[in-house]
Amino acid sequence: MPSSDKTAQGSPFEIITTGKSKKVGKTGIIVGISIVLFLALSVIAGVLLVKQQQTATPQAAGSQCPAAEACPNSTQPNLLQSCHPADGDGTTVDSLCNQAGRVETCGPATTKYCCPSAGGSWTTNMSACNASPTPTPNLATDPNNCGQLGHACPSGNTCQQGVCVAPNLQTDPKNCGAIGAVCASGTTCVSGTCVSPTPTPTAAPTGSTGQCSGSFSTTPSTPQTVGTQISINATATCPNGVKSIAVYVETTLIGTITTSQGTVVWNTGSNSAGAYTIKIVVSDTGSGLSSDTTDNFDLTSTSSSGNGNSCNGSCGSNSNCQSGLYCYSGYCRNPLCASDSTCGCGAATATPTATPLATATSAGTTGTTTQSTPLPIPVTGTDWATYAGAGVGVTAVIVSILLAL
Repeated sequence: MPSSDKTAQGSPFEIITTGKSKKVGKTGIIVGISIVLFLALSVIAGVLLVKQQQTATPQAAGSQCPAAEACPNSTQPNLLQSCHPADGDGTTVDSLCNQAGRVETCGPATTKYCCPSAGGSWTTNMSACNASPTPTPNLATDPNNCGQLGHACPSGNTCQQGVCVAPNLQTDPKNCGAIGAVCASGTTCVSGTCVSPTPTPTAAPTGSTGQCSGSFSTTPSTPQTVGTQISINATATCPNGVKSIAVYVETTLIGTITTSQGTVVWNTGSNSAGAYTIKIVVSDTGSGLSSDTTDNFDLTSTSSSGNGNSCNGSCGSNSNCQSGLYCYSGYCRNPLCASDSTCGCGAATATPTATPLATATSAGTTGTTTQSTPLPIPVTGTDWATYAGAGVGVTAVIVSILLAL
């Protein structure tokens, strides 16, 4: 009869676990948790190291004047980086050698540098330029570019302060009565007519008494702006006849009248604003008597602001433009985008950020020499810290697999 003891008969589905196998299972769990924690710490350490190097880039790029000044850049000789003056944000003003004959200044001594050819290296040897740049016409006095480029004055007119001025047909011997009507040599233009000199009278006997006298008036009257043509109308008398009337402005002889009356034109375009003394000296024909008469005449400036022209204003040189602008083809423009008439550089390509510079100082016999060299900028992204973290992680995975087996 079969035994009724069920414990003696083993069940086919019973799993027998020894104490040793249970111990091994607990150890594997502990090792696995340790590996996961180690991996997490390795990844965090790698991320922190990479982030630290990435933050070093903006710190290095923040170098500003005066340390960043380079005249020219040692690694890019076609680039001037000047801090005199600096840009509005304290960074350098960059000038590329992109036009033959271009001249810029750089450094505390505002040294002049010449661009010999487009893409060439800046040099202080001004003769190295292949050709002198075409001079910018003077828009204030050039009759072919009066007030603006290409604006030519009518024939016979002159350009005064950027405005075409017709000649005085009443007194101008080159345009007497009409444009282009030139008086013959020795004649003067009086009231629009060429007039021959008055014949010299017969000399009076020596010993004639009396004095010469003279007077003059100006048309237009004082004061006038610089560039205005002033007609000096003189009249004189002498006991033995008038030999000459010499007309002076300060000490400069501007014309001589060989009759008892006449007109001399004073072109004030070459004078500056201020008070001037006009003097006529009358000479007698026979006895050598003479007298002089003086009067004052004031010239005023056409512009009293002294601030220079703004963007797109006309100019003859850089001094005619406001600070930060320069004269380009007769107009004040932004040097970073000379072709932009708004000076905003809105459509221009942004100027690449200059490579930060470091200053190395070496002692010499006469002082300290400063040399600018580029600062090394750390390379961001994958580096040794990332590789180390990945290697540790892979090793930990392999060890965990071996322990589990």
